[in-house]
Amino acid sequence: MLVAGPNSVCDVCLEPFGCDGKAPCSISCGHVFCVDCLDRVTKPSCPLCRNYFDSRATIKLHLDLDTVKPLSPSSNATDLDHDEDARRLRDAINRVTKEGCSESQIRQLIQDGNKFFQRAPKGRVRRGRMTFSPLS
Repeated sequence: MLVAGPNSVCDVCLEPFGCDGKAPCSISCGHVFCVDCLDRVTKPSCPLCRNYFDSRATIKLHLDLDTVKPLSPSSNATDLDHDEDARRLRDAINRVTKEGCSESQIRQLIQDGNKFFQRAPKGRVRRGRMTFSPLS
């Protein structure tokens, strides 16, 4: 049985995996996204590596919620700040992708991304580091 880690997040929406629409699903290239994000993909290509995938062949992963450790109050506030920073960075990258930008704006975005990854809790953004690195 394939199992997603208890602190895993979808690489598209950056939301934690859960039940129903947030259930983790693996596609043929091995990347994992929530059901909601896979339903929104207009072309059958992976949002990360752009490889073709058959939407009928996705594999729903088991999410082991029993092993999730409760967050301490201080780490909860830090995680909320980190999640908000991640959303802002994702939105900025999406804007650049859709609308384009100047060279100085892309340099600022890269700088913001590097700062984000340096401050990120270990293990939370490993895939994000790989998806961001081609920009720098």
